[in-house]
Amino acid sequence: MYVRRVIPVQGAFKNHLVLAASNDFTQPGQPRAVGLFRDPRRRLVSGWNDNKHSYAIGSYWSPRGPDAERKLMWNSTRTIEEYARWPGIEACQVKMLVGDDCSVPLNITRAIFEEAERRLHNMAFVGLTDAFNASVCLFHHMYGGVSVHSELPIGIQLFLVALCS
Repeated sequence: MYVRRVIPVQGAFKNHLVLAASNDFTQPGQPRAVGLFRDPRRRLVSGWNDNKHSYAIGSYWSPRGPDAERKLMWNSTRTIEEYARWPGIEACQVKMLVGDDCSVPLNITRAIFEEAERRLHNMAFVGLTDAFNASVCLFHHMYGGVSVHSELPIGIQLFLVALCS
C-alpha cells in the first residue's frame, strides 16, 4: 500500500543554503530538508566560465580578507583544475551538507564525506538540477499537490503541468 507522507513546508530558498550542522533530519519534530543538487563538475565549469566565480571566498576565514583572497585565487589558478582544487572552491556541496559555507577551506576526510552522505540520505527529497522538470514531477508524485507555473521554465510549463498531473 502506498502512503503519502505530508511534510509541512516552512519556506523555500533560492540559491545556496548551508544546512545547520545541528539538524541531522532524523529526529521527530525537526524540519526536514529537500534539495536539488547540481553535478559538481558542471558547477565547477560554470564557476570557471563565470570569471572564476567565488562567492564569499575569504569572507569568514581569511586574515587577508575577501578581496585579497579573491585576487590571490584569481592569480594562482591558471587552469580549471587548479581552480577546482582551490580551498574555497572544492567540495562545495559536501561542505554545505555538513554545515559549512562553500568558501571555507576544509580538509574533506572520510568521516566528513560520510556525514554529508548520511545527511543527504536523511533528506525528505533529493532532486537533480540537470533533471529539474522530472524532479519537480517526482516531488509532486511523492508528496502530492500539482505543479504550478512558477516551478517550471516558461517554454514547457503547460506541457509538464499536464505530464505531472
